[in-house]
Amino acid sequence: MKKVVAVLFLLASCCHVALFAKHARSTIDEIPKKKNLTSLEKIAHERNNSPLLHAVRATRALYEKYDTLCCKKLDFLKTSYFIESHRHLITTQPQFFKKRQTNLKHTIEYDPNTGHIFILLDSKKAFLGAGKKKTVFKSILYGQDPKIVARGEQAAAMDDELHAHHALKGVDGLMTTYAFTTHKGRKTKYNAIYSDLYHGTFRQLLQKNKLSFRNKLIIIRDILKGLESIHSRNYVHRDLHANNYLFKIEQDAKGQKTYRVVIADLGRTIAIGQAEKVPVQGARRLYPPEGFKPKKLAGTDYFATDIYATGCVFYWLYHNTRPKWQDHYIKDSRVSTKEKRKILVKRLKRETSKRRQALSRKHKRGSLTMKEDTEFLILQMLRKRPHQRGDATHWRQEAERILDRYGIVL
Repeated sequence: MKKVVAVLFLLASCCHVALFAKHARSTIDEIPKKKNLTSLEKIAHERNNSPLLHAVRATRALYEKYDTLCCKKLDFLKTSYFIESHRHLITTQPQFFKKRQTNLKHTIEYDPNTGHIFILLDSKKAFLGAGKKKTVFKSILYGQDPKIVARGEQAAAMDDELHAHHALKGVDGLMTTYAFTTHKGRKTKYNAIYSDLYHGTFRQLLQKNKLSFRNKLIIIRDILKGLESIHSRNYVHRDLHANNYLFKIEQDAKGQKTYRVVIADLGRTIAIGQAEKVPVQGARRLYPPEGFKPKKLAGTDYFATDIYATGCVFYWLYHNTRPKWQDHYIKDSRVSTKEKRKILVKRLKRETSKRRQALSRKHKRGSLTMKEDTEFLILQMLRKRPHQRGDATHWRQEAERILDRYGIVL
């Protein structure tokens, strides 16, 4: 009986694929050759063809919004026309329509939870990057005002990340997400996340080393706001290395650029109730001293480890160089965990203690400059003892105080 059901399901799937291919061919054939969008819009009005009219308008909106795109205008138009003509097919099973099923140049993905339709771009120009698990390409969030978004796909499960995104949805300082989807390959199940398209990672900014101090201070405030949002919901990020922040560039009427940064990649983010005896950060170089003894950590202890990791990134941002205590010994398997902790404590004290004490004296006298005020904030986040590092809310308020003191408006 099971074999009969399987055969029937296979036949139904084949018929479904054939139906899509037939619909796609007829859809493509309906578009007159060598016509510009204005001519096609006129034809759509004359023939009372609403799907073609919507497809033309969506194509015009997309290509007026973006100077360069990773797909040809005609290919996007054909895909749009197919979507507009066959929404009743797209919004039913299956929800992932490969190019071979539709005879189109782009794969289409529908998310039943949000009702969003996405057009996937897979050319070399659409490639954004790859991490340990995810591969990221540009995609198009389809509609009458379509926009380019990022699509990260991985074969590994995304249950924790999905849960964290739902719990933190809409909070300030985190990357904007649009949908989470799942589809099956021949042998593997793939998970994808759609998010806003950003200009790049924070690491790319740090490597360019061309940021004004004004922008550095705004970035510090933005990241602290994101970390505050996570911690206030009783979650801990646990993976705050420089690649897991994304930036956008805003430009005012005078041409002044402002870099705005958000926290991304919640793949290791967990609720405080789950945080017990687990690694404190994905990158070992961001381990604080107590991170080498995770069996002694639980719950809110992990807030302080996030603060320390963020402080390390801020130190890099402020000094334009990695912290000197982040050396090869951290990853050296020949060095024991106990010894690694000793080396870290010694180097951390050598690089931060005297400077923090000097700035503390100036702070008490009220004579810190803007740069010194910012440096003092960072060095306090890097204290050896967790309880002395403060919390994200306090440091976000301090960053805003410095911004206000020097008249920097967000």
